[in-house]
Amino acid sequence: PRVNASPSIPPSTWAALTEAAAVISSTLDLRSVLDGVARLACDVVRSEASCLFTLDGSKGKLVVLAACGKWRDTLPGHEFDADVGIPGRVVRTAAPMIVNDVRTCVSFDKRLDDLGSIRTRSILATPMLQRGDVVGVIEVANRRDDALFTETDLKVLQLFATLATSACLN
Repeated sequence: PRVNASPSIPPSTWAALTEAAAVISSTLDLRSVLDGVARLACDVVRSEASCLFTLDGSKGKLVVLAACGKWRDTLPGHEFDADVGIPGRVVRTAAPMIVNDVRTCVSFDKRLDDLGSIRTRSILATPMLQRGDVVGVIEVANRRDDALFTETDLKVLQLFATLATSACLN
């Protein structure tokens, strides 16, 4: 009998996580690695867009280092105040967020929508943690199938955040 590593995470997700780990170990170019992590996170969680922010604590800014989907061409390089929006709340609390209707979330800030060609309906965001300190945030927006983000999606995104953090430390 075949043993499944986790009944809640499909084999395609494990394959994508393995691919992300291979991308991280295959190059020293941080931008390429983070682009790969953002792309795979977007694909696996079946979202319209993803972005990866790193925290520049000295400036109090979140800097978009990588983006995928509808944010790919417009967000990389942009800086945002580290205490604004859902990513800012994730930085402040060091806790992930599932927001399946941004209209009900007081933390939602539409600046990413203004820069990209997307109207955000839902967001899944999780911190990138190094020894308990937030060093960045990975965020995905809008499930492509209009379904709600789930706890399983969050767990998968947290794995991608761990991989991205590992890449940033190398």
